[in-house]
Amino acid sequence: MYYVDHLKNKPRTMPYLDCGTSGVALAFIEVYKDGNESMEFLNEEFLRRLSQGSDMVCTFNGGLFGGYVGLLPAAIALRDLGIDDELWERIIDGLNLYLMKNNGTLFSRDFMDTSVPWIWGRDRPVCF
Repeated sequence: MYYVDHLKNKPRTMPYLDCGTSGVALAFIEVYKDGNESMEFLNEEFLRRLSQGSDMVCTFNGGLFGGYVGLLPAAIALRDLGIDDELWERIIDGLNLYLMKNNGTLFSRDFMDTSVPWIWGRDRPVCF
């Protein structure tokens, strides 16, 4: 299950936190954890299918909100629920494609921009 953006009649999958499957998955995960029984479709199989939408290796942006790093929050939440124990590991393995190291701190890149201006600085450092 993927969120698809039909920009200029060319569909593209959108796995991101701010505008895609990862963000939608986080919202559904919270409703699922809350035990909302009014959504009959919201079960482990539905969440497992949603996790497939975040199983990406290639994305141009590495940032938190609209890039690869943003796939982690939903993947970790699915792991913690015991629904998908491997997705977060695959995302962690792929992070090296998007991270730059500066004085021992890892930073994600947005659209190949390695600067850390204040406007984006809050989402750039990656701590391990």
